[in-house]
Parts: sequence; C-alpha cells; structure tokens
Amino acid sequence: MSVTARIVEQPANQSASEQAQPGPPPNAGTPAPGATANLLTGVHVTEIPPDHTADLPPNAHGVMVSSVDAACPAAGTLQQNDVIEEIDRLPIHSVAEYQQAATAVAGGRMLLSICRDRHRSFAVVTAH
Repeated sequence: MSVTARIVEQPANQSASEQAQPGPPPNAGTPAPGATANLLTGVHVTEIPPDHTADLPPNAHGVMVSSVDAACPAAGTLQQNDVIEEIDRLPIHSVAEYQQAATAVAGGRMLLSICRDRHRSFAVVTAH
C-alpha cells in the first residue's frame, strides 16, 4: 500500500470555515467491506492528560497521540503529543470515540483535525 499524507495549516491571520452538511458525513458508522485495518492502524492514543491541557488551544478536545508505528500509514504525518479532535468531521472526545470513528471510515482517504504546538491544522492521510 502506498500512502500520501499532507498537513495543511491555517495561517494565523486567517479564519477557517466549512459548509456543514446535516447529519454525519458519508460512510460514518459503516466499515469498509472486508476491512481489517484502517489508515490509523499503528497510531496509539490516550485520553488527554490533565497536565497537557495548558499546551493546547482553548476548548481543545480529543485524544492525544502517544506513539506512531514507523510502518503506519499516518507515520510522518502524526507525531507524539498531537491531539486528534476530529476524524472526517466526526468530533472525538474519548479513546472509544476515536476507535469507533477510525474503523468507520470507508475508502482510502481520511481528514483529521489536529492540534499541535497550540495550533490547529488539518492532516490528510490517503492510501492508494
């Protein structure tokens, strides 16, 4: 499997907006037929430790990346201590929600909303 990942950061002087679609995004809650792994296989997460909340933007939520396996599709994109706030526009508030959303995404592309070094950005992980 070949993977392309790209991080798109929002400039500090520019706001971000997105046209919201009613309901969950397409494919939410529907695992890919026959899939046993996903683009986040090898990304290990924990709940956000209380002593790390000062390192995050206000109102940050999600799970903290504790490690990323070198052979993982998201290696080189995600780093230790990144906070994953959304997976394909699904808000993440716990490890259980992360696991459910990570396995529910069908297809070869995943959009993540992450916090890194007090900045929010988007990471796109694509398999082809």
